[in-house]
Amino acid sequence: MRWRPDRDDAGVTLLELMVAMTLMSFFGAIFVSGIAQMYRMAGRAEAAADAQAQIRIAFIRLDTQIRYATGLSTPGPATGTDRYVEYLTSNTGTEMCGEVRLQGSTSLLQWRQWKRGDPPGGWTVLASGITSTTPFTVTGTSTGSANQTLTISLTSTASGRAKQSRTTFAALNSGPGVDTSAYCVEGRLAP
Repeated sequence: MRWRPDRDDAGVTLLELMVAMTLMSFFGAIFVSGIAQMYRMAGRAEAAADAQAQIRIAFIRLDTQIRYATGLSTPGPATGTDRYVEYLTSNTGTEMCGEVRLQGSTSLLQWRQWKRGDPPGGWTVLASGITSTTPFTVTGTSTGSANQTLTISLTSTASGRAKQSRTTFAALNSGPGVDTSAYCVEGRLAP
């Protein structure tokens, strides 16, 4: 008896193999592009979260300083596009000055501290990639509040997405009738 190949066992033709490879390549390309898109989206989300975390950490650091301030200066423009605000604390027995600035040219939120009457210390970067047209707003006791308040409004940009943050700090040791015009002027004179 002679063996007769069944039509199903005859194998595949070259044309069938080419069609199968083309379909496999097409679906493989769709899969790879989908995975790449997921990685890009995850990277953007992570960058935005990192930018917000920087601002959150900066606000926590500033809260520990501004909360005990005896007075906040009127926010002002420094040279160029920099904006700043100074404050005075005396809860440690020594009058200490602090200054927060948003450096417009580099988009850095910076802070420094010095003993009142001494030259200011160096700048510490609190956050980067920060912008704002009016970053600091001080509300005095003349508005009915028992204490001065500092509102900080910032915009962080990461991967083309902007996220705004606004926080108000109360200077708990400030009170009515405090003249803050002469507070911590050394910071205005030093870059």
